[in-house]
Amino acid sequence: MSPSDDELVRTIEALLFLSTQPVSEIALAEACQADLEEIQAAVQALDDDLAPGRRGIVLRRVGEGLTLATEPSTEQAARRLLSKPRTPPLTQAQAETQNEQYMELLRQDLRTNKLAVMTEAMSLTDEQGEVFW
Repeated sequence: MSPSDDELVRTIEALLFLSTQPVSEIALAEACQADLEEIQAAVQALDDDLAPGRRGIVLRRVGEGLTLATEPSTEQAARRLLSKPRTPPLTQAQAETQNEQYMELLRQDLRTNKLAVMTEAMSLTDEQGEVFW
């Protein structure tokens, strides 16, 4: 594999890493400005390099696209890592800002609910169909 082929494999790997959705080979060809045949060869090389059991990442085909996924044997370690809180504690200023935003959302929600209750009350009728409001 030539240096330019290696670069194409690295570029495809990077694009798949960055994408939150599976990426088609056609989209990869457009992004890399390469022929579809070159992309297919580079994808095969990447697939060989990321074969199950060789690395912590594997190449998966999902529908018409490609995506990177964790190697199944790493699942338990990944669960332990991701089960821990990852957000740092808030500073006093951040906590106050967050509290103000939360209170404003509550006020908006109360206004919305009050309007909904009033609207529902206005539509209430008795047994004879007379409107209460």
